[in-house]
Parts: sequence; C-alpha cells; structure tokens
Amino acid sequence: MQLFTVSIVVPTKNRRDDLRELLESILNQTTMPREVIVVDHSDDDRTRRLIEQKCNDFLSREVLLNYLRGDDLNRSISAARNMGAENSSGDVTCFLDDDVVLDKDFIKQILAVYCMYPDAKGVQGFITNTGFHSVFSNALNRVCFGFPRDFFEPNKCRAFPFSYPYPLTQVIECEWLIGANSSYKREILKKFQFDENLKGFSLLEDLDLSYRIHACFPHSLYISPQAKLVHKNSPVDRTPRKDIAGIMVAYPAYIFYKDIRQTLTNNMIFYWGLFVGRLILKLALRDPNEIIFHTKATLKTSIHFKETKHGNFKFMNA
Repeated sequence: MQLFTVSIVVPTKNRRDDLRELLESILNQTTMPREVIVVDHSDDDRTRRLIEQKCNDFLSREVLLNYLRGDDLNRSISAARNMGAENSSGDVTCFLDDDVVLDKDFIKQILAVYCMYPDAKGVQGFITNTGFHSVFSNALNRVCFGFPRDFFEPNKCRAFPFSYPYPLTQVIECEWLIGANSSYKREILKKFQFDENLKGFSLLEDLDLSYRIHACFPHSLYISPQAKLVHKNSPVDRTPRKDIAGIMVAYPAYIFYKDIRQTLTNNMIFYWGLFVGRLILKLALRDPNEIIFHTKATLKTSIHFKETKHGNFKFMNA
C-alpha cells in the first residue's frame, strides 16, 4: 500500500467548523496522505486562517497542507475539484466533501483495493449513515425513480437507474463513484475532468465523471465496505430551495443525454422519474412551495430544453 502516494482534495465554502472536523480525522489516519489541498470559495478569510493554524499539525505528520483560493468567477465544486487535481502530486487523488468524517483506516482501506485490483482506475469508500432505509422508502423510490429497481440494492452500485449499495458486505465493482468520497489514479485525471458546465454545488458531477470512466474502462471502479466514513450533510451554506429545484430538473436532463444510452426504456424511466416521480415526492412532502418550485423548474427546463441538452444553463439565472 505504501507504493501509492495520496493527495486529498477538499472543495469548501463557508464551512470552517465542518472542515476542521474533517482535517482532524485526516490527522488521525493510520496511513497518511502526501498532501491535503483545500480549495476555498468562502466569503471571508476564516477558512484560510484555519489552514494556517493547522499547517504545523500536518507538517508534524510529514503531510503538506495547501490552501488554494478558488476561481471567484466559477464558484462550483467541479471547478474546485479540477483545480485541486491539477495541483496534486500523488499517485492517487482522493476527493472529499468538507462535511465528511473519516474512519481512521479510510486511506489504508482505499489503497488496499488499488493493491488488490492493479487495473483499478477509481475507488470509493462506504458512507455508513446512508439515511432511513425501509420497505416503504424503497417502494417509494422504486415508484418515483427506478421501476423496477430499489434505490438501495445489496452489493450493487448502478448508474442508471441510480442505486447505492446497501448493505455492502464486500468489495464490489461500481458504475459510478459518489462525490462525497471518491479517489482516482492521477493518470486517469489527465484524461477526464469534472464538467464545469455544472455550476454551484454541481449536482451529478460525480456520476458524470465516474460513469464516463466506467464506459471507457469497464470493471475499473470499486467500493470498499472497510473504507468507512460519515457524511454529515451539513446545513451550512446550502443552496436556496428555489435554485435547487431548477438544478434538480435541468442538470439530470443534461447528464442523461450526455452519458446514458438513448433507448426507449431508458427514456421512459428517466422522464417518469424526472417529471412524475419528483412531483409525487413533492406532493408527499405537503409543502406548497416545493410543489410550486418543482413545477416552475419543470416548465422552464422544458422551454429551454435545447440549451439544457448542450449544458447551457444561463436561462436558469434569468
């Protein structure tokens, strides 16, 4: 495992306290990375000052802690991850959200998979707090998004219809890697980058990148149940609900036409989930604002469907 050096890239925005907890969990790793690169889009200098305070702690573990100011003209997770990858030097680049907390053996177990499968291009860990899981929630997701498939599938990780492995009992192949924690060999990131058409929190940038890699290199992506972490889903600096509604409709449509095979079955599943399935969920929430936001977003995307298919989302800010 020590044959691989690791660079960790963390995009962040206005989450100093969450970032501090992540950095502490990195310092507690049994296998240390070569460097940690924080790409900051915060509105103040609190994150920069945190990095300055933590530098000596990381140097004591022979790890470089680097601070990069993100491009203020493109405040997106995709752009931040690309910037971090371009400035990384490890054999493996690991992308982490700023609101995750790693198990102490996380890096060790990620590298174990690369050793186990020399042809691996990417490896992700397993998020242990996957949320409420029940027969009802799976049935609802099946009706809304993926008939006839559950959102949670034991030991399966599919891109379309989308599913996440739960429970996960062994290292398995994946069709996609989740953005909250994903790692790739540096060589593959010279050929593939995150799509910077996806602005803001860049919904589905993780699926897009990893599925393109999967399409070119089948059987090259993996997930390990031993590489554990918690994703806190921090409420700090979340995108307003009205804007999220637009992103949740437009971005999936763009990625569907960009990456997914255009068959009748795939189109039926996709359109049912995007328009009907999401509406059913909004109705289940009994929140009039959510229903209004979703309806307006659906109409707006439909009117600007040609632009959406080509990744032009300027209409969303109009």
